[in-house]
Order: sequence, then C-alpha cells, then structure tokens
Amino acid sequence: MPVDYHIDKELLFVDIRASGVLTTAELLQIYEEWLKDADYASAIPVLTDLTDVHTLDVSLEGIIEVFAVAERRSLGRKNAKSAIVVDDRGQVMFARMSAALADQSSNLQTINVFATRDDALVWLSVKQPGALSA
Repeated sequence: MPVDYHIDKELLFVDIRASGVLTTAELLQIYEEWLKDADYASAIPVLTDLTDVHTLDVSLEGIIEVFAVAERRSLGRKNAKSAIVVDDRGQVMFARMSAALADQSSNLQTINVFATRDDALVWLSVKQPGALSA
C-alpha cells in the first residue's frame, strides 16, 4: 500500500506518508486504521505528506466521501490541526479542497497546506528532535 502512518509518541503527532498512486479507497483505509490505533488521541496534530505521490486518483466525490466519514468519526478533533504537504498543482488542488471542506464543518480540524515538512511541523507546533527550546 502506498500510504502508511506512524504515531510519533515522542513528538506527539500522526505522520501519514503516501507514495506512488493514491486512491480514495486507500485514503479511507488509512484513516480508519489510525483512528482505531490505541496510541491515537483526537487532539494530536496530523501531518499528511503527499510529496512522493505521482498520481492522485481521488475525484471530488472521493474527497467528499472521505470527509463524510471523517465528520462522522472525528468527535473532538475541532481544536486539532492537520497539515498537508504537497509539491504539485494537482496535490495543491486536492489539499485546498480538503481545507475548504474542513472549514465548513463544525467537527473537523483546521487544515493548512504547505510546500515543506519543516514548515508544516512548525505550524503544527511539533517540536523537532534536537531543536533548542526558546
């Protein structure tokens, strides 16, 4: 499967990475998997990195389907943050549509779109390993 997640217990965030061809079914499957993970807590931030995806096979209807499931399953996520890291126009459009749908929801987290993981991690307030405290 070209999409996988890791819950970083030290830095407290969900790190989702996708590669190759990414489909609606894979998005739904990974979403269901990390929500059921015993290490997951609804308030921790989520970083989704799509920079290694070469084909995004997700239609507008697919995005709406993913968000319908998310809205039913995401109680307590409104105050959490989610970042999507993208590097091409198709990914940017997907990420912006995702952010717009989240903005319209009373249950879903704020989503922001970034060109780099570093910028996304800063916005998510995830402390980098070895970073100095201010």
